[in-house]
Amino acid sequence: MEPNDGPVRQLALIERWLQSLSQIPAVDLIWLEGSLAANRATAASDIDIRFSIADDHYVQLWQTDRTPLLEGLGSYLLLENTFVRALTSEGIIVEATAYRTSQVQGLELFEWKILLNRLPSGETPFMQSPPRSLGETWPWAEPLTPEWVRQRTNFALLIMAESPACFYSNEPHSIMFTVNLTRDDLIKLMYRRIGVFYCKRAKHFSEIFPAEWLDELEQTYLHPTATSLDVGAMAQAIITIMQLQGNHLQALSDQVQGGFEPTWYWRLHKQMSEKLNSFR
Repeated sequence: MEPNDGPVRQLALIERWLQSLSQIPAVDLIWLEGSLAANRATAASDIDIRFSIADDHYVQLWQTDRTPLLEGLGSYLLLENTFVRALTSEGIIVEATAYRTSQVQGLELFEWKILLNRLPSGETPFMQSPPRSLGETWPWAEPLTPEWVRQRTNFALLIMAESPACFYSNEPHSIMFTVNLTRDDLIKLMYRRIGVFYCKRAKHFSEIFPAEWLDELEQTYLHPTATSLDVGAMAQAIITIMQLQGNHLQALSDQVQGGFEPTWYWRLHKQMSEKLNSFR
């Protein structure tokens, strides 16, 4: 693992940026959220920063021309424009959002660290938000239904029926693609089971998934002694991945009373495994 020297670059960027932001009179409040606000940041942490802008200047500074607010970042590439997601020349991701000053009183936040406060009272306007589960904070975008489970089951059946073709055709790169595709689908099912939107908290799997699931996920990666395109190792990976997919699909189906076809799934998994095992 790379050594963690802490958020040295992030803190230096924030200090430089604050010097620029403090020259804008309409910026009433600046605060951090996330890891930098809670003293758990690492050398690779993002900067999650928020602004409170005087109501009369909000449209000009945030909706019309954000250049004055972002000037202190130095060189950056804007990755998202509905809010600010920017990549700096130091390789740091910065995510920024702004509020009208009239909106911040009583704003519920999980964690924060104030960097600049020009509010008349000088008091912290925020309220501590009640504890929320990950599913409440980042819910899956669509409800879990038997039809959703059925669609994922049908795709898994298609993959299992067709994946042996890459082995018979001696297409190791296509096999590698199948491994990656099916593993990604497995992780999507894991997210679906915990009810959290896909990819949220992806840097913290150990915090969101049961240890048993992570142990199973480890089994889908090639053994350290395997060569980069070891066909036998990839065959075993696909067999394992599709077994785990079936387990998660069954659990999701049980949750909504339908959608999974166990007889068809496990029969095809056995047939696929017999074919792929001949390449191990």
